[in-house]
Amino acid sequence: MKPGILGIGWEVPRDRADPDAGWRVATAEPGSVPPRLRRSGAIARHALAAARAAYRSAGVDPGPGDAIVFATTDGGIAHSKKFFSGLSADGCGSPLLFPETVYNAPCSHVAAVLGIGGPALTLVTDDGLSAVCEAARMVAGGFAARVLAIAANEADPMASMAHRHWRVVRSGTNPAGEGAAALLVGTGGMARVEKWESGPPVRTRAACREIFKSGFPAGALVAGSFSGPLGRAARRGLPGAAGVAFDASGVFGEAGAVGGAAAAVWLSGHLEAGGCGVVFSCGYAGGNSSLCLTGA
Repeated sequence: MKPGILGIGWEVPRDRADPDAGWRVATAEPGSVPPRLRRSGAIARHALAAARAAYRSAGVDPGPGDAIVFATTDGGIAHSKKFFSGLSADGCGSPLLFPETVYNAPCSHVAAVLGIGGPALTLVTDDGLSAVCEAARMVAGGFAARVLAIAANEADPMASMAHRHWRVVRSGTNPAGEGAAALLVGTGGMARVEKWESGPPVRTRAACREIFKSGFPAGALVAGSFSGPLGRAARRGLPGAAGVAFDASGVFGEAGAVGGAAAAVWLSGHLEAGGCGVVFSCGYAGGNSSLCLTGA
């Protein structure tokens, strides 16, 4: 059987929540932070909230045989900054902060808290949709019956400044927005994954436009993360009759891994039975991905 989207979840920053777009804030209830996460950064808490929402949406509990594919751009950057600031000032970084500097730390937190014992893979990328594509590949290949795909990011002034300095985002726009998106991938569910593709990063606008010119289903609902010069070029490269129903960069910023996965969350929740949709994600460094879904 083809992979399917069993459940969806998201953690939207409060200043970006848009009820008209069907998004809501999924912040955990006060006092519900597990002991393991008390020293963790915002990225792990966002990811856990989105993961729990995805399992609730699917109506199932996490299982020891489930796997996780986690995408992040900057990882726990707030803790990393604190650790290296201490290392620079005192010659000794805090051992309490060091574990959170590891890119796989948020993924391991989610797995430990939910009791997930399968493979746990972290992708360092700005193409969060690639995590969903990898999850679909794992289910289709029989590596796991269910795979939780998560993309998460935490906001930090230093990261925002770097994104603007290197012209990843336009001056004055929202850079890497904070939040998370999660999709539980298995067989059956609310949407069926018909096709998935992930490729290396593209460097020119012309090359980006070419990616989306072929294999576009007629009448498909389009969602994606069309950020930065390449993303805008991709949007202009869509067939003339195709309009973008949802652009996640307006919610989650022009940089960061969350946008592509968030677009897949949005599309999965908006597809009607028998309907067809396509998700695009064009990263500035991590790659580009596309996903074709049909409503169950």
